[in-house]
Amino acid sequence: MKSQLKIYLLFIGLVLISTLVQAALSLDDLHNIKVKDIFISDDLLNCPKQLNVLVQIQNDGKNDENIFVELSSPKLKVSEVSQIFNIKPGSIEVANFDLVFTDGIEGEHEFEAAVFFNKESNNIFKSFTFKVCQKDQPPVKDIHNLELKKTSNQINQHESYKVSAQTLFLVTILFIIFMLAILYIIKVYLEK
Repeated sequence: MKSQLKIYLLFIGLVLISTLVQAALSLDDLHNIKVKDIFISDDLLNCPKQLNVLVQIQNDGKNDENIFVELSSPKLKVSEVSQIFNIKPGSIEVANFDLVFTDGIEGEHEFEAAVFFNKESNNIFKSFTFKVCQKDQPPVKDIHNLELKKTSNQINQHESYKVSAQTLFLVTILFIIFMLAILYIIKVYLEK
């Protein structure tokens, strides 16, 4: 009888330990917000006085989170904070920062993006190289420069197709979900 009691207690102990370990592991999964990337459009890397910086945030956790993002670059004396916003589990959001400088930016500069949530934070660093600012000189027209500009425009057009493809994918997924919902409603109606 005592040996059976010991086996039962051992079994209950193992179940409790595995439950506690699983609970501890799942706590890490509850709050898992990451800064995925920092984006600056290529056409803004040419000695800009105004700069639009996008910071991509992903929620890999299991909870909705209220977050805010800080973008900084000590060398450029930039320290901007976004408004607080909500991010759902499994989703990706973008924080947008519009920066203005008195002089054009040139050379290599590092940006840090940090996301703050649930008394935690996560950050990344990314460097960008800005072209040297040219002084006021009359424009030089030659065929080589024209071809270079044409290639740059083609790249920008390609980027806009990427956004359109993503939008088309999302619309297709929403349409499929809508159609499945209609089929389910029809099925329920026919079963009555």
